[in-house]
Amino acid sequence: MSDPDGGSPSAAPGAAPRGRETPAAASSRELMRLLEDAGVLERDEARPLIERYPDEFLGDVLVREGMLTEDYLRGLLVRALHIPWLAAQGCSVAPDVAALLPETACRERRVMPLSRAKGFVTLATTNPLDPHLAEWVHEETGLEARLVLCSVAGLDALLDAAFHPERSGRQKDDNSSVAASADGGDLAGSIEAVVEGLRRADETAAPDSSGEEQ
Repeated sequence: MSDPDGGSPSAAPGAAPRGRETPAAASSRELMRLLEDAGVLERDEARPLIERYPDEFLGDVLVREGMLTEDYLRGLLVRALHIPWLAAQGCSVAPDVAALLPETACRERRVMPLSRAKGFVTLATTNPLDPHLAEWVHEETGLEARLVLCSVAGLDALLDAAFHPERSGRQKDDNSSVAASADGGDLAGSIEAVVEGLRRADETAAPDSSGEEQ
């Protein structure tokens, strides 16, 4: 769509620039490769779905169509990308953190900021294969992105609770819990526990700062 002054078409917040493959298309192509390598789905089975739903992540489509279970998709992505899993129902995000990214863009890119600290923002996402996500987050916030995998329902609950608490229907009680683990298991925890785990992983992976070459 062109602007009223006859300029170039305007892109929606979070959308890929003109001439660049959309996040959904790039992510779906990579997931198709992972599933093909795993012997779960043939390329000819995935292509029609990508063409039918060009603006949706293939993983979400496959789960919705009953071709994959959410548990299988979760395990595949957690193992392939070595990222934690977050079961987000019952969680809340601080208003200043939620405000880091606009709602429209969060829903477009399927992300939700969870926490920020020391130059990093931790985000829940249903689509960790988005190759442009880290770049976009840095452009929008000036922060480096850390990703946590989340279910479609969990992400929607986070988005509604943050941007539309009056209609989220969330029940706040002391028994609400969050599951997070590095291998897709059921380790009970919280957003803070997930963020702390990512911080420790960064410290473990950091090079020796003693100045001596090994």
